[in-house]
Amino acid sequence: MKGVLSMWKGLWMERNFGMIWSGQFVSQLGDKFYGIALAWWVLERTHSPLIMGLLMTAAILPQLLLGPIAGGFIDRWDRKRILIGADLLRSGLVLAVTLLSLAGRLELWHIFGAAVLIAMASAFYNPTVTAALPQIVAARDLPRANSASQVIAGITTTLGPAAGAAVISLAGFNAVFLFNSLSFLVSGVLASFIDRPLRAVRERKAGFGADLRAGLLFILGHPRVLAILAVIGLAHLAVGSLTVTLPVLARQLAGAGVHNLGWLEMMIGCGMLGGSIALNLKKVQRVGSPWLFGAAAVLGACLLGLGILRGLGLASVLPYLGLMALAGAAVAVASVFWASLLQRSVPNELAGRVFSIAAVIGNTSMPLAYAVFGLLLSRLPIAPVMGGCGAGLMGLILALGLRFGKMAEELGAEAASDGKLQLDSRPETIRD
Repeated sequence: MKGVLSMWKGLWMERNFGMIWSGQFVSQLGDKFYGIALAWWVLERTHSPLIMGLLMTAAILPQLLLGPIAGGFIDRWDRKRILIGADLLRSGLVLAVTLLSLAGRLELWHIFGAAVLIAMASAFYNPTVTAALPQIVAARDLPRANSASQVIAGITTTLGPAAGAAVISLAGFNAVFLFNSLSFLVSGVLASFIDRPLRAVRERKAGFGADLRAGLLFILGHPRVLAILAVIGLAHLAVGSLTVTLPVLARQLAGAGVHNLGWLEMMIGCGMLGGSIALNLKKVQRVGSPWLFGAAAVLGACLLGLGILRGLGLASVLPYLGLMALAGAAVAVASVFWASLLQRSVPNELAGRVFSIAAVIGNTSMPLAYAVFGLLLSRLPIAPVMGGCGAGLMGLILALGLRFGKMAEELGAEAASDGKLQLDSRPETIRD
């Protein structure tokens, strides 16, 4: 426990990181509660899974459409102001939902409108946090800083659903809505205490169209960046396949299906939390690609293992809980290292555009997985679907690792050796 409590000591010496981390924790917890409350509110009033699905689409689609454009603004504007503005906008939108609900006038179109606008603000906020991190902490501390952010995801995934449901039961929807509004407000206030401007390194004089082309050309001209983005897409497809599969699996296992689902999802969160803490305790500074490709391969092995267990007919939930914990840890490790590798691979004046495109890839892969695996599971058993998915993911990750892994490892070693970025924006060549 002493090691866990002291593992962020070096990071917290940088108060600006503390402001961002604390704001993320509060806002993500509030957002988790809000998502649960909205799901219940919509289902109670419409009794329609279709409406719920459309609401999820409304929360994702603006980020897909706005993401590449937002990246250009992130690289032009003061990133501190973007963080503050996005948080205050989201706080105001959720407060409007709260006041409408208190007045008994909240309608479905209000919920959809707020979801679209919140998603637009998030399209600016989320890539800005990742792009600004190298401006706040030393390059050697990026893995620990990113794993600290993954700790938040682990905590909210583990405790968020149960805690949110408890708050709704005890205090009602309005209390949860208000809490989420206040959480965004607190996050914005904390961001205002960052004591430095977070502008991109170089001034931008070209138009936004030229900015977008520059970001795309940088990605296309750097094969190792393309490889990292490919891993992001594959990992999100894998996570999306799990999201669709777990409710089906929970019903097939012994015991109550809803309880099985709760335990399975909670173990993913526990694995994410455990993996993030383990990385911090290990004090990883060398950002080598074996961490990224290895973690993605482990995720594929978990999916393959799930298919094998179903093929063997195991009905106890216990072995699946272990697999979900391992999968959660793999997701956390992969997330830490894809972020750290991109932060070291991309010049900071291009970081907003590259991370916005990475977010678009992730946000596209998840709904694609929902559609594909939903269709597959409606026609085939879990065993061949998840077994094939896991084997395919492992094969693709192995191919990417053999082709690009050494270059990414060399980059991580170079950056870790002096604590600084040593890259320019010129395209690299692939070395065989």
